[in-house]
Amino acid sequence: MDSFGLERIFADQLDFAFSDAWGYLTACPTNTGTGLRASVMIHFIDSVSVRTLNELMVETQPAHLQYRTKQCLDASARDVLRAEWVRHRLISS
Repeated sequence: MDSFGLERIFADQLDFAFSDAWGYLTACPTNTGTGLRASVMIHFIDSVSVRTLNELMVETQPAHLQYRTKQCLDASARDVLRAEWVRHRLISS
């Protein structure tokens, strides 16, 4: 069964919050659209210090990125900034 078949089964029993302009609406605005969320797990090599990893956890939080850029960032802009910041910190550590 494909995802559309599963969607049809659920749609017979449930009402989905759907917008023609935005797609599926979810409780989290960053998941609006497909209703799916993808994530990535990165395995760091031993040469990255725990201190650097802790700094990355703080510095790549949405509130911190928005504070640094002095602007409200949408999810894709935050992801790009986050990736650039992580890349820069890992190369320089």
